[in-house]
Amino acid sequence: MLSHTAKEGNIMDIKQKTTAITTVRLNIQTYKRLQKELREQADGLDSVIEYAEKSLEVLEKENDT
Repeated sequence: MLSHTAKEGNIMDIKQKTTAITTVRLNIQTYKRLQKELREQADGLDSVIEYAEKSLEVLEKENDT
């Protein structure tokens, strides 16, 4: 049988581990959300770069004529 102090120690250990698990889960959710947002921003930047490249081609053609 565990002593009263040992039981309290085990309870505290379980609480700390539970808190750590919860924190890690929240971090994972946050990282996934940020990853999604960054992908969306990257897609937007790809569109801007594509537009700029096409505009440059048009300007270069106009300059050549």
